[in-house]
Amino acid sequence: MGQKETFLGGEADRFFGRNRGIYDGESGYSQSYSVEPTLLRMGIRPRSILEIGCSNGWRLASLRDKFPDARLAGLEPSQEAVEAGKARWGLDLRVGTADELPFHDGEFDLVIFGGCLYLCDRADLFRIAWQADRVLADTGFVCLWDYASKVPYANAYSHRDGLRSFKMDYPSMFLWNPDYWMVALDPAGGIKDSPDDRMVVALLRKQRETAWPPNPWTRSP
Repeated sequence: MGQKETFLGGEADRFFGRNRGIYDGESGYSQSYSVEPTLLRMGIRPRSILEIGCSNGWRLASLRDKFPDARLAGLEPSQEAVEAGKARWGLDLRVGTADELPFHDGEFDLVIFGGCLYLCDRADLFRIAWQADRVLADTGFVCLWDYASKVPYANAYSHRDGLRSFKMDYPSMFLWNPDYWMVALDPAGGIKDSPDDRMVVALLRKQRETAWPPNPWTRSP
């Protein structure tokens, strides 16, 4: 069984249960691990936001305070987290995974990965990037709150045998494509001594129409 099936089969609910106090605002987690400072510093004013790996929607609820006119949606493999977020904040949250986004092409101008990529099946990464690109409008932004190790490696997942957590340079999932360029790269959660704990907020912009200028070596007629 892959990681996707395991999380959909109950591990995502157990993950939420272990961390529910954090997501319910009983610590400084939401403040320390927010993407808001980066968005506000860069002057980003999204009109539509999708968060993939949104848990109970705590980050979306916080973003609603900053961008009250924005449409918000979230996707999360934990049924319990989705139900909790709907009940608490009335958000549009849906059960699902990053490789199958139930949204239309170009529907959002900001797509956030909320710390979920390190637990995804490696075979799904190309599809995950494609799905995010599909639902993101041109000139929109991808924000990755995740690890950014320049050397890829895997750890054993602490809470279930047979699962792994994967560290790599997750912004590179998009930056290989000339359609995307890095707008901002900020540390997440403060300074960490161990490379295994270092996370970033990476903000990337999609600009397909300007990414492919005419061939500069083509002679004019």
